[in-house]
Amino acid sequence: MRCSGSSREHRLHQGNAAALRWGLNAGDSRDLLALLGVGDTGRFSGATERYAALARILGQASKERPLILRLEDVHWGSEALAFALQAQRRWADQPVAILLLLTARECGGQPGGPAGAAPAAVAGRPAPGGRSLARAGAAA
Repeated sequence: MRCSGSSREHRLHQGNAAALRWGLNAGDSRDLLALLGVGDTGRFSGATERYAALARILGQASKERPLILRLEDVHWGSEALAFALQAQRRWADQPVAILLLLTARECGGQPGGPAGAAPAAVAGRPAPGGRSLARAGAAA
């Protein structure tokens, strides 16, 4: 689903269509619309609730077909890293078909951006259940 830069009406249509296609229950459907910025955006008390809702919705969506979730420039945002780590833990024991792709850049050999060394917390770290997230191009 691509909603970046789209109108509110388009996001509402995309969200409702996805909720039907993915078989979301009423609560998850409302959460999806809130995450797209067209529902009750005050629905979540904080980031943890937002991450849990997104991980739950993506897990349900992956039952329809495999998903690729691409988070760009995670070195700039600890929120993206926090979501990636929470999702990794949540999906560890579930049969989900989701590829979590994170990109980060280094500046002068050092991790860049305000998140500092935080990308190292995800790259190459074994996930619960023996799976791992490895940096592309890293030596095996």
